[in-house]
Amino acid sequence: MAESDEAGCDEEWQSAMSQPARVDTQTLDRWKWIATRAVEELAMAGLPVTTGLPPSLGGGVEVEVDPLSDPTGGVYLRWQAHGQLIRPALEEFSARSGGAAGEPGAAGGDSAVRHHDTVCEAMVTAMATILTSAGFTVRRAGEVNDFADGLYIDAAPDPRRLEERTWHP
Repeated sequence: MAESDEAGCDEEWQSAMSQPARVDTQTLDRWKWIATRAVEELAMAGLPVTTGLPPSLGGGVEVEVDPLSDPTGGVYLRWQAHGQLIRPALEEFSARSGGAAGEPGAAGGDSAVRHHDTVCEAMVTAMATILTSAGFTVRRAGEVNDFADGLYIDAAPDPRRLEERTWHP
């Protein structure tokens, strides 16, 4: 291979690695619509929505639309605990000299880390139950992306079904 061909391949490879492919506008708009409808369903059920707020101002549902055109792209929901719940868990975690949360060697039987994790797990389960009842198809985000927690929305119900219940604040 000529030296100029090698340089061209390097440039193409670096360009591909530095700018991940994104989904088309139509797909992104559909994912944003699904995210909005899911958040509305959860808000109508009484769950607070905190997307964009720091944990010190409150806990609640966070939504993220991942625009990448790979198997991990799509709509994610997670539970953000209030800062009053997060702070002791972080302090315990950083002070711990051995053992992970809930394992032998962890601090005390009333582990703040374990409590935080239990609360978040309960809220994610509640979100999944509410959305499934509303006609969404959801699964654990970790099944789609090893680095994600919370839920991943595979599909939304028929738009007409949702429009009947659309939240109008």
